[in-house]
Amino acid sequence: VRFLGVDVDVEMIAYANATHGRDNVSYELRDIVATPPALSASLVFGIDVLHHVHDLDPFVGAVAAVLEPGGTWVVVEPNSRNPYICLHQERMRRAGLDEDHFRRGPFERAARRAGLTILDRSTAFVVPGAVQAVPALVGRAERLLERVPALGGSVVYRLSPA
Repeated sequence: VRFLGVDVDVEMIAYANATHGRDNVSYELRDIVATPPALSASLVFGIDVLHHVHDLDPFVGAVAAVLEPGGTWVVVEPNSRNPYICLHQERMRRAGLDEDHFRRGPFERAARRAGLTILDRSTAFVVPGAVQAVPALVGRAERLLERVPALGGSVVYRLSPA
């Protein structure tokens, strides 16, 4: 299995190479819309990417173009329906950071236009990722509560070419 990490930020690529380099893992500084990779992928995974993309259609189309037939794109984005996430992102946006709210409707429409089928959508992660460990009872409660759309800190999609 080969893994390719792609980012438009040179510092992120340098960090990834320094901390996560392996024989079967490589990283490229690349804008996949401007310069699509010459490859096909059975799995594309993106976490906290789409809410930074200003023009969804070309980006979603570029991801769809690298997916093999039957491939899967897993998308994990901040759930703007969660009050904490909404306020946190708004604070960062107002501070001038390239942060926006993930909007389900525009993404889902862009996915359909790119020929992708949404296999499922769910919410997850009530407990913020910065918390390293939680008591077992909290972990069990989280698995129940994260299914409530306003409580999950992330929205998770699984998409595939139609």
